Amino acid sequence: MNLIKSKKYLFISIIIIASLFLFNFDNDEYYSDLSKNYDLFTNVLKEVNVNYVEEVKLNDLVKNGINGMLKDLDPYTVFVEEDDKESIDVISSGRYTGFGISVNNINNYLYITDIVKDMPAYKSGMLIGDILFSIDGDTVQYLNGSELRKYSKGEVGTEANIIVLRQNNSNFDTLNLIINRDYVKVQNVTQTLLLNDSIGYLELLRFNKDAKEEFKNSLLELKSKNVKNIMIDLRNNPGGLLDAAIGICENFLPIGSEIVSTKGKTKRSIVSYKSQNQPIISDIKLAILINQNSASASEIVAGAIQDYDRGILVGTKSFGKGLVQSIFNLPFNNTLKITTARYYTPSGRCIQKIDYNLKDKQSKSDLLKTDLLKTDTYKTKNGRIVKEFVGINPDVVIEEEKYSQIVKDIYNNNLVFLYVNTLSIHKTQNESMKYDFDNKKQWDTILINFRNYLVKQKFILKTSELELLKNLEKELKKNNYSENLTSELTIIEALINKEYFNNYEKNKLEIKRLLFDEIISRIDKNENYKVTQKLMDKYVIESINNFENKKYNSILNIH
Repeated sequence: MNLIKSKKYLFISIIIIASLFLFNFDNDEYYSDLSKNYDLFTNVLKEVNVNYVEEVKLNDLVKNGINGMLKDLDPYTVFVEEDDKESIDVISSGRYTGFGISVNNINNYLYITDIVKDMPAYKSGMLIGDILFSIDGDTVQYLNGSELRKYSKGEVGTEANIIVLRQNNSNFDTLNLIINRDYVKVQNVTQTLLLNDSIGYLELLRFNKDAKEEFKNSLLELKSKNVKNIMIDLRNNPGGLLDAAIGICENFLPIGSEIVSTKGKTKRSIVSYKSQNQPIISDIKLAILINQNSASASEIVAGAIQDYDRGILVGTKSFGKGLVQSIFNLPFNNTLKITTARYYTPSGRCIQKIDYNLKDKQSKSDLLKTDLLKTDTYKTKNGRIVKEFVGINPDVVIEEEKYSQIVKDIYNNNLVFLYVNTLSIHKTQNESMKYDFDNKKQWDTILINFRNYLVKQKFILKTSELELLKNLEKELKKNNYSENLTSELTIIEALINKEYFNNYEKNKLEIKRLLFDEIISRIDKNENYKVTQKLMDKYVIESINNFENKKYNSILNIH
């Protein structure tokens, strides 16, 4: 047993429990209960460690004890060990040390799926679609992203010898690359575009410590181009720092406006956060794009904009995370993340969907149903009705995309990604000119080639109909039915597959968009390509339609 590590975890458990004595000293009953439970925990730990028939790992006992202490709380209250702190550090610092890549293991090959521009991997010549084979002599192709991290992190400036495999038509070339680890800045604003002469677009993917500055700079860039309307895309933004969300709202709301308030058990958790600065954008129309993955800080921004009727919300209902976490540092560089408050939008509504205190409920759906029963309504500045406990409801609802089975299968099996690897596309502007979304002849050829690729890969539909057919065939053989009957099933299977591939023709536009997005992700594309992508987006199209004065004013109840 590692005695030093065991003592470390025992000390952490004592600190966590003993720190609770700092609170509620005026409550004798609470103090007495806390003291008894502290004695109980330490005595159980001691007796098990000394007397259990097999040798036990003390650090595991303590760690499990801590996690057991927290498991009946909400899922955001967690003990974070030193080795797992990186995600917290990235939010607070806005950077990490590594290569600047994203990966995905497909069919036991670790593919590069994204590369951060001007970072180590990019500078080395690595490309999206390369297979990461080994790092410093260790084979990594079978790993997943989290397992790879132990190889990519390290001191700034340290060298890594990497072997990658690059597809060249039907063959693979082996490349030996030397990459020096460096700080990789995690961008918050990932796109700033001018969609036309009057409409700007900002994509905000996270809220780390640099979000306020990045966002403000992008906003000023669009303002300098005299735009009349701005879209802020918060789709799939899971949130981040509360301070960053407040800073972003300050760009649009009058000084002194309450942006969000928090309320918890302690006095220091009861706070009203107000705008401290004059807005830099006061007369430009706004559309905030949200979906079911827009959470936490994203919902603070969306909720404040909606409550003040400062802009329209376009999309689907947001995630519904209205809980505030605070970070408490523990010994040995460990961390305790605790939900310390709920946050409330300016109208007074809490958008938290799930009440984790309802211990008698057995499932998440039960918790959701209960919350819906207690939903209260509030009013925006212009008198529009908004609800709490349901996340943020958009003003303009976008129907969720309902993809056909063949499109789902193509996407879920990464077949577009794998096909584009065979095209050997390199990141040059000349290469980008080969692909024009509106060139029908060109795309007819690409779509035919992709269909042939699917057939060559023996891409077979796994629908419920075929599953039933396979099961029926097994039963027929099991019960000794004639071969003529089972051969008829083979004919039916062929007809189903034929019908399935007929759906390829019916869904060519969706498939074309998947191919186009993947192809131009491999190219250092100019703004025209990015704009083309966005103008095919339902959320963007609907936002543009609703920027029209009459519609915009009607939604916001402006007379």
